[in-house]
Amino acid sequence: MQTRPLDPTADWMFFHDLQPLAAANRVLIRPLTEESAAALWCELVSADPRERHTMLLPAGHWVGNRTAAGPNWQVYWNDPGRPDDVAEFLRSQIDWPDEAEVCFIEMRERAALVPWGVFLRTWRAFLFRDEDPFVVRPGRPEFVVFGPTGYCGVGRRPARPTYPTGFRG
Repeated sequence: MQTRPLDPTADWMFFHDLQPLAAANRVLIRPLTEESAAALWCELVSADPRERHTMLLPAGHWVGNRTAAGPNWQVYWNDPGRPDDVAEFLRSQIDWPDEAEVCFIEMRERAALVPWGVFLRTWRAFLFRDEDPFVVRPGRPEFVVFGPTGYCGVGRRPARPTYPTGFRG
């Protein structure tokens, strides 16, 4: 999978003052090229080119297979001074090591690789665009989804027998 450097224009959310990121965290966020994001989407989500966003997936798709609901992420996004119950909920539900590389996926053309621990520390910066993005770790069934009304949920998806090319899960 091909990544590209963060770009202050294309990836403005990682440079925004409202949810500032430490440089040490920012350098670990690696956006995929559009081509690699599309390949990842095809491998993990849907090969149908009409289904390029979670809102376009059919009923019964695994992204709707949520097994636990967490706190309203918008409450914590709007008040970074509160204890981070969102990250605490995710840690309690998903046992991924902090260094595990996960995929934050917004849609077919937009995805980024990030260590799970970095995502947990910086999830607010990822949610400026909040139309059902989700986090997966290829080869693992668990996933996280964030809804536009503040819904935060975890679920299980069908396990894939192989990792996408170039993934360091």
